[in-house]
Amino acid sequence: MKNKLRNKLRKNSAKHFENVLFYAFLAFVVIVTIWIYVDAPTQKHFREAANNDVWFGDDWHYVGEDGQINTDTMVMARSEHYMRLDAKDDCATITKVMDFQPSGEDYFCFRVRAQSVYLYVNGELWYSNVFSEEYKPYTIRMYMLHQISAAELKPGDVITLSLSSEDVEHFIVQFPAIGDRYALTHYIIQKAAPNLLICVFVIILIILIMITRHSPILIEKMQSGEALKWLISFLSMAVIYLSFDSGCMEILLNRMAVTNWLTCVSMLMLPMPFIMYTKSAFFPEHKLYGWLAFSNFIIVVASIIGYIAWSYNIAQSFIFVHILIGCGIVGCALSFIKERMIPGFEVVVGYAAVCVTALISVLAYWKGIIYPASSVFGIGLVIFGLCMLLWTVRDNNEMKRLHDEAERIRMRRAKEAAEEASEQKSRFLSQMSHEIRTPLNAMLGMSELIIREAQTDSVIKYATNIQSAGRTLLALINDILDFSKIENGKLDITVSDYSLSSVLNDVILMVQERVAGKGLEMKLDINPRLPDHLRGDEIRIKQIILNLMTNAAKYTNKGWIELSVNMTEMPDNEEEKHQIYLNVRVSDSGIGIRKEEQSKLFQEFERLDRNKNKGIEGTGLGLSITSQLVALMDGKISVESEYERGSTFTVTIPQVVVSSEIIGDYQKRFQSLSSTEQQEITNIACFTGKKVFVIDDNEMNLEVIASILEMLEITVSRADSGQSAMNHLEKEKYDLILTDDMMPGMNGTELMEYIKSQQDGINYKTPIVVLTANAIAGVREEYIKKGFDEYMTKPIDIDVLQRILKRYLDKQ
Repeated sequence: MKNKLRNKLRKNSAKHFENVLFYAFLAFVVIVTIWIYVDAPTQKHFREAANNDVWFGDDWHYVGEDGQINTDTMVMARSEHYMRLDAKDDCATITKVMDFQPSGEDYFCFRVRAQSVYLYVNGELWYSNVFSEEYKPYTIRMYMLHQISAAELKPGDVITLSLSSEDVEHFIVQFPAIGDRYALTHYIIQKAAPNLLICVFVIILIILIMITRHSPILIEKMQSGEALKWLISFLSMAVIYLSFDSGCMEILLNRMAVTNWLTCVSMLMLPMPFIMYTKSAFFPEHKLYGWLAFSNFIIVVASIIGYIAWSYNIAQSFIFVHILIGCGIVGCALSFIKERMIPGFEVVVGYAAVCVTALISVLAYWKGIIYPASSVFGIGLVIFGLCMLLWTVRDNNEMKRLHDEAERIRMRRAKEAAEEASEQKSRFLSQMSHEIRTPLNAMLGMSELIIREAQTDSVIKYATNIQSAGRTLLALINDILDFSKIENGKLDITVSDYSLSSVLNDVILMVQERVAGKGLEMKLDINPRLPDHLRGDEIRIKQIILNLMTNAAKYTNKGWIELSVNMTEMPDNEEEKHQIYLNVRVSDSGIGIRKEEQSKLFQEFERLDRNKNKGIEGTGLGLSITSQLVALMDGKISVESEYERGSTFTVTIPQVVVSSEIIGDYQKRFQSLSSTEQQEITNIACFTGKKVFVIDDNEMNLEVIASILEMLEITVSRADSGQSAMNHLEKEKYDLILTDDMMPGMNGTELMEYIKSQQDGINYKTPIVVLTANAIAGVREEYIKKGFDEYMTKPIDIDVLQRILKRYLDKQ
């Protein structure tokens, strides 16, 4: 629940940040627009309209460098919108002969970028416009509508237009016309009519979408409202771009820099709300769209800063935005494919229309095929806006279904990935266990042999230290494997009858050497009224108490540790199932735990007060494993601690009482159990005359196992492969077979199956024990199910080995 709430808050914060950033940026753009309007040069205005033919873009010819008219090189007009002039040495000159008589109110009109313009009539300078040095850095990105009185022109006059600028390959002359101001205005608006009409349709769409967004009847999901907000932003930005790119805004605004500024900046910003709409409507979890929108944001910010600080030509950034548009189109298509989403008919039509028309407009912009290039995009924009509105209203439930399907697919993929990762981890842990335990087996086995056979105290001391380090390493491996079992849900609680006094005896025997080695006092407080025979998981109970005792000894440098075991009667017990709460408390006089760190105590891989405890060995998994084992047995664990004064861990676990026999005086029972176990070890320490066959492909492990068995007066035969062992076992009878499993060629399982299949073989009934480094959960059951009689892990525990030998060799 906390994680869901945290994720929801994180998503809401991210959305809030996106909204604030976007609107703050819009405010910044408005401020810059006002600044440009105030600072820009003025031009004359056309505000009325008339209806007559004013086109003046035919029959123009280039003028050569020698001033002669080149009749073979006529300027080709690109429809009744504009002419494209090839530049030579950053200059282009064209000429034309007047073939009609203008009226006294007519003007010669044309629109070009704010470049140096010279108009000659019969060789005499008639009009010129050259910008001052103050505005020259801006001229390459501004258009200007020129108007020159044509009252004194007459048929036969030679008109020459010369344009010059720096670093250009061609010049665009838009709306070349002669007529009165009414006619010119009408002509310009008429040519811009497609864009203006599209803007009207889009504005209507925006109004409808705003009504839809605020209607609880038409949409129900907050996500739809968020998506529509970005759709409105996209369409609004497109209206600005289309209207100012139409070329008629100079009629309304006499600040020419503003028109071009709004055209460029709206073009640069256009992909941003479109990307965010796609993300909100279809792919809210995809990070790709966030990166695309952020890239667009960086391009716009860099372009504006460059414009203000260094007179950067914003139009040069169009190439980056066009590339971004292409990436967005490809990313959108891939997202639908990746999520296996089948979009509705309106979505397909809408996205296809806007993507195709956007690509055509980009091509038209760079090739100069259509003017204005945005006209085609406007058609796709209207189709897209209409389709998205219809889809949102009509298919809101369908969108929910698509999202649910996508979520289901994501969850399935996540589950498959998690299962695969878990399987890979299990394989890795199995391999790791085998690879580490194999040499560790040799190390511990050899050290045991040295301790038993050495004659000098120094050698015994060295071997004991090696054995201690090896056991520490083994404990670390066991912690990691236990944690993995719990994490994968493969650790089961095995309930059986056990003796509580025997469990306590084993724990104390294992801990007391470490406690005594540190000069600590061990205190025991065992309630004599405790029932001795309980039902539960003996191994895990022992592991929990041992972990707590070891942890106390590890973090206590002087003083004492105390083990207290008590019980609490469980209310409402059934007579046939008498239950108690077993209370185990482990206290110490150690370093204690800071209050603020106690919440991290049962987290995996956490080491508290690292500076103070950096010399203490361990993985940081012991208490985490203990906590999870207690939880698996429906118990509770708690801690009380005072920094530098000591800690107390209390565990409460429900257990079933098997009999009414009480534990009594534990000290006497402890001495009795210890002597009994020692007597058992003494009794089974000799198996004279018994023959055991050992198979292992590792020569050192083979030597260790054989040496331990020979120390117990057992006759040992060995083999380093399954094939070699098979040939030997067909000839001689043995009392027990110990075999490794993971061997090249014939492995241990195949050898066992072969022996068990030979009913007439002399070793058909010989017990077979698999000796393996594979200690992953469930492996023992798998080996027993395969047909092995017993399972033993490496490194070899001599006590476990002796019990197995007693079980199978004494029977014979």
